[in-house]
Amino acid sequence: MDSEPVSTNKNLRDFLVSRGADEAVRILDFGAEHWQVCDGKEAGRIVCGADGDATAVPNVKRALELIIEGNRLRQKHNLPSLAVADELMAMAAVNANMSAVIKTHWLGLREAYGLQYTGENLAWGYENPFAGWYEEEGRLYAAGSRTGTGHYLNLVNPENEAARNYTSCGFAVTCRPGEMLTACHEFATDYGPGNTPAGTRITLEKAVSAEDYLNDFLRYAAG
Repeated sequence: MDSEPVSTNKNLRDFLVSRGADEAVRILDFGAEHWQVCDGKEAGRIVCGADGDATAVPNVKRALELIIEGNRLRQKHNLPSLAVADELMAMAAVNANMSAVIKTHWLGLREAYGLQYTGENLAWGYENPFAGWYEEEGRLYAAGSRTGTGHYLNLVNPENEAARNYTSCGFAVTCRPGEMLTACHEFATDYGPGNTPAGTRITLEKAVSAEDYLNDFLRYAAG
């Protein structure tokens, strides 16, 4: 298979290169090398900047705006805002591209990067995924259901130890021709130097606020 990632102007990969986010770039390239054919479609193949790809400027902008929206929801539950990490943005892009085709979680990146302290929310077909993750599942949770509310728990529930400890995230949306919109929200916990899982190469201490990350990205896209 031809695994060389295709790059066009103005895309997530080149933005990460401009930030010196070498590990995040390697994550995108890992995804490009490990794509697979599923039902005749190239699941997970990164085509940086291509129309509908998770790395394209409109989709990255939308993803960052959704992080800000998610943080507002967390604040309603007295949870801190999640910062944005380059590596988690790359993970989300790879996983969104993959999950758009296989319609489930893909564990290749977690297995490769030793990310034990992570969560992932996926949605298909929602213009705004929080309509499902937060509103629909929130109503179920308020009614006493603890089944089918995992996305809600990842996002906001203060009774969920993992949700309380999450510090950083990444987000991606993808909608290639012939596919429904797929959204992927990655969560991770920073336990500090020396306390992260063996093999983890993500540098969460470099994460910045979603607003700052979005502003940096918009300046890059306009340059």
